[in-house]
Amino acid sequence: MTLDRRRFLQVAAAGMAMPVMAPAAGQHPVLKIRLADHPVLATERGALRLHPEGAKSPVDILVLPEGGYAAVWPICTHNGCPVRPEGWELFCPCHGSIFARDGRVLSGPAYKPLTRLPLVEAPGGELHITLIDPIDP
Repeated sequence: MTLDRRRFLQVAAAGMAMPVMAPAAGQHPVLKIRLADHPVLATERGALRLHPEGAKSPVDILVLPEGGYAAVWPICTHNGCPVRPEGWELFCPCHGSIFARDGRVLSGPAYKPLTRLPLVEAPGGELHITLIDPIDP
């Protein structure tokens, strides 16, 4: 069977669309961590930075002031600099943006929140974090 140019382009375009459609179908990887393995998350203002294999960015897992946890990509949405926990906030050392631990902007120049990752507190003391793509600054 030979392919004419039009049929070749149709087949090639369909093949290229597959990787784009897979994430939309909810097939994001899930990072599972045991709280017992990370005692810092049992402390007030606990913060843990992990580098999941294959991820575009590290993930910060943070204890929230009201209890519970949040997971964010720790990349400032202003200019792409890494943010760091300072007290109950996340601080960008490049231009001074400040974020709440849940990713909300508290002070600019950033105006978009950090990308917050879906997090589920699972039975048995585990956190399941869905690694969605970060928002580009």
